[in-house]
Amino acid sequence: MKLTFKLNPDYVFLHAINMAQHKEPFSGWAEFTNDIWEKDKALFYFLSGAPEYILFATSQKARKSLFEKAEKELKRVKQS
Repeated sequence: MKLTFKLNPDYVFLHAINMAQHKEPFSGWAEFTNDIWEKDKALFYFLSGAPEYILFATSQKARKSLFEKAEKELKRVKQS
């Protein structure tokens, strides 16, 4: 039997941002995540594994906006 492991960069990022970090996984991690927090707290909560936060979005338009921001942020993370 041969096992092949594939890495999903989106999952790795979302898992990392959701974990309590006792030590920065890389230099600048705290600044990186704090930047997301400062830009949009709803986005940070959503990305960090609190999807129930979306329930507080007041409209379909607000939910769509949050999803679009999440996709944009994940794209930015992949490029960094």
